[in-house]
Amino acid sequence: MDLTGGSFAPDAASACRACAARSAATPPRQTAQERLHRLVAAADAGPLRDDLLEALRNGAQVNPWVVGVSADRARSSTRLHEAIEGRDQASAALDAGGTFQLAEVATDACRFVAIIPTDARPVIVRRSSRRRAAPERPGWTFTDAREAAWFGVGSAGGTEHALDGAGTLCGIPPARVTAQLHLFTASSGSACPSCAALAAAAPTRPCAQERLHTAIATAAPGPLRDDLAAALTRGAEITLWIGALGPDLAKHYADLDELDDNRAALAAALAVNEHAGLAHVLHGSWRSTVLLRDGEPPLIARGRT
Repeated sequence: MDLTGGSFAPDAASACRACAARSAATPPRQTAQERLHRLVAAADAGPLRDDLLEALRNGAQVNPWVVGVSADRARSSTRLHEAIEGRDQASAALDAGGTFQLAEVATDACRFVAIIPTDARPVIVRRSSRRRAAPERPGWTFTDAREAAWFGVGSAGGTEHALDGAGTLCGIPPARVTAQLHLFTASSGSACPSCAALAAAAPTRPCAQERLHTAIATAAPGPLRDDLAAALTRGAEITLWIGALGPDLAKHYADLDELDDNRAALAAALAVNEHAGLAHVLHGSWRSTVLLRDGEPPLIARGRT
């Protein structure tokens, strides 16, 4: 059996009839709001928990919701510098280490972040509905921020190998391993030692700021491009970089109503039903939004935070 992308469609002409019947008889899955409500109910009682539970009961959007997040990554994603409530409790939970689930819930008035440790009560942070740029990092450079190379995983006999297009780094052909849907971790107990050593020695890759800086070089000249380019060289935070069809980006991610400069042009470009990349960058008092589409110059808009 070969794995393919996408979800099973029981009404498709190619669908297995037996699978379609069992799919139709499967009880509906709980919504993200319902699942998160059950987890958040275990947090310490108080207005912060109760406000989040009420938002979930009212159908507030849960996005993103990620699992298996390290404490360092969770601290960055939680954006504690924006916290209105819950900063100290969240910081203490993250100081304890371990892995976490992080779920963000957006309402008209604010954003909640539920931090769910593996073996402790959830803690909750309330943030402003508008994101703010983190403090600049003196001395930050593209060179210092280069990232370790990353590889997919091909498993064989209980061992995970680093997988690139030509096979595993240790030389196993791709047909002899099973591709997995996560990245290779050299420190994993199941990692191939040879692959781990070769992955560690692989050349580093540009950081996200450097890649976006290169991408916007062909955008229309002017303050929108030049201010953003300068901010990226100082390590401005990229809060989102995602690819999807233009209308889906407009509906779920672009936040067009928060933009001031070039909003109409961005809205028109996103109305085109073609795949594109969308990036949000926070810098100074601005949030810049970049639309990237093959064969076209990047389009930049921005709004005050």
